[in-house]
Amino acid sequence: IRRIRELAPQAEIVVQETWSYTPWDGRLKKWGIDQNEMYAKLHRAYGDYASSHGYRVIPTGTAVQLWRSRLPVAYAENSFGGDVCGSAKFVKDKNGKWTPKGDVFHFNADGHYLQALVWCAKLFGVDVTKCPYAPKGLDAAKAELMMAAVNGESK
Repeated sequence: IRRIRELAPQAEIVVQETWSYTPWDGRLKKWGIDQNEMYAKLHRAYGDYASSHGYRVIPTGTAVQLWRSRLPVAYAENSFGGDVCGSAKFVKDKNGKWTPKGDVFHFNADGHYLQALVWCAKLFGVDVTKCPYAPKGLDAAKAELMMAAVNGESK
């Protein structure tokens, strides 16, 4: 941060709040928490850090949580259930249990769009509900729900 202040004193430093993982991520069990508790802890930690330094927070994790609750995301035995995280393929193990193979915590294509909406709204003050763009393959109703999640609204 000292170097940023030295080289670009006019720059605003912002903190991006990250998101909680999908329930498919084994680290949640290892840590003894669920997805909602992970979000609550992240939200508090990012808020405390930003507040103590006078930074703004880009609330990406909050938008993800709103998306999950308002869609609602419905995780199934072999599915991310509409979550914006996870792009793993599900395969059956030798016992016939579905197991994800691949990424279960980074954004998928829908998550990238949601994150872009959050950044536009919070960094540039853009009203994303008026955004005419949605990626190919993302239906208009889903894009509208994402825009509402960015604004903290229910649809």
